[in-house]
Amino acid sequence: VGTVVETMEAGGWQLKPLQIIKLLPLIPYLGKLEGLANELSFASVRNAVICFDDLERGGTGLRIADIFGLASFLKEERNCRVVLISNQEKLDSKGKDDLLLYLEKVVDETVHFAPTSVEACKIALGETPDLSRSMLRERIEQLGISNIRVISRLSNMAAEMAVIFEGMHERVLQDAIQALALFGCAQFLPTDNFPPVDHLMKLENGWSRYFNDAKKEEEETDESRKLVAWSALLDSYGYSYTSSLDAEIGHAVKQGYFDRSTLLPVAQELSLSFKIHATQEKFNEAWTKFWHSLDGDGAQLLRELRDITVDAINVIGPGDLQTAFEVFVQAGQPEIASDLLERFIAGNQHRPAVFDQVDGVFQEKFSGKFADRLRAESERHRTLPSIEDALDRIDFERGWNSEDVRIVAKADISEIERMLRNSNGRRFRIRLQTLMRIGKMQDAQEDEKRVSQNTLEFMKRIAAADPIIAIRMRQYIPEAASGEKT
Repeated sequence: VGTVVETMEAGGWQLKPLQIIKLLPLIPYLGKLEGLANELSFASVRNAVICFDDLERGGTGLRIADIFGLASFLKEERNCRVVLISNQEKLDSKGKDDLLLYLEKVVDETVHFAPTSVEACKIALGETPDLSRSMLRERIEQLGISNIRVISRLSNMAAEMAVIFEGMHERVLQDAIQALALFGCAQFLPTDNFPPVDHLMKLENGWSRYFNDAKKEEEETDESRKLVAWSALLDSYGYSYTSSLDAEIGHAVKQGYFDRSTLLPVAQELSLSFKIHATQEKFNEAWTKFWHSLDGDGAQLLRELRDITVDAINVIGPGDLQTAFEVFVQAGQPEIASDLLERFIAGNQHRPAVFDQVDGVFQEKFSGKFADRLRAESERHRTLPSIEDALDRIDFERGWNSEDVRIVAKADISEIERMLRNSNGRRFRIRLQTLMRIGKMQDAQEDEKRVSQNTLEFMKRIAAADPIIAIRMRQYIPEAASGEKT
């Protein structure tokens, strides 16, 4: 009250009418005059610019005719300039009829604001967007989205994804951006002409979808025709089915944030597959050039082939290596051939099944020292490994053998504790991270999820019992630092 009195004594009666209205509820005995004051304040509205926005949201209690009547009064009687803003597409049929009727009678000038998708992207993303927003712009323009507010919202999510996927294969971000634009359009701009989020979430692999589409075409109902139209739209967009990554992006669009605990494992697995494929492609292109062209200096070409083979040593098969092995032997470089063979053995301990191919269907391809060395390694791996051996062979950055994962998944909590307590340094870190990550893999089985949960419970238990261990384990498992008991 003192502040109000001081304000009035300092010249409060010189305040503008609307400023005085705001002070009335704070003054004893005058607060009840607020309603009357609001009515009186309208009488002071003159020579102003008045904006009525979102006319389509007026509802049943506020007619278009009433709004235009008030606008006409302010214009003619109060010398005001009035701006009316509405999204005509969201008006009902009567609202559209009323709008057209009163536009001619009341409005002096009409501006139809309908930017194209390209223009909207320039407004929302800027003239020179960064990489993630450039990818988004391409997809937005492909879908024909022109809603600036939606594009801005998706722009923020795209920028966050660029941070989350930093260091991963570029295709991960590309695929995620494609899903972001698609699910964003479905979520924020729903129309009958565009598939809804629930439909996108249920999209199966390509063949299943085509069979379902064919069946629906035979039924020839309104629903089937709509599904066929959606299928054609998705085909033109280059979207055939919803992958695990797509589903994670779809969930993020619906809930408004990314769940990194589920998104990261899926993205990392996809990134690894892209990297493996890219390495294989580079290897194949180099050897195709070797066999099917006359380009290149011989000695230089062999050096390049050696380097490329080393880079791909843990993703190629023994058949590919056999070809390289024979070329270097015939070129008078047997030491390089032997080195590649040993690198292949050492680099593929995570997938021992490749060594079994020496006695498989195409065993006639392998002979001599090469076959003997693979066969010896195959025999060595046929002995059932311990849980520790299986755990140490799993490498989520390079690849892993499903049998090793199954062996580790059988470990109970006492075995987990023993393995971790008997580990230190780099081995401790890798074992702990592997145990935690097994249960978060795509399509993880119940045993695999249980191993990760048991590992987490063990770490929480020892962290709760010893605050120093809680501090030491914080870098591996943030939950352990809280000392919560499970």
